[in-house]
Amino acid sequence: MIPSPTEPGEIIPAPAAAPTPAPDAPHRPAPDAP
Repeated sequence: MIPSPTEPGEIIPAPAAAPTPAPDAPHRPAPDAP
């Protein structure tokens, strides 16, 4: 989740779904499994 900004595969799925708006909530499962 918050290991390092260098970890795009780990900082993108979690942090990207949190700060993003509500529409990203249902989309979380999509980006989580590319």
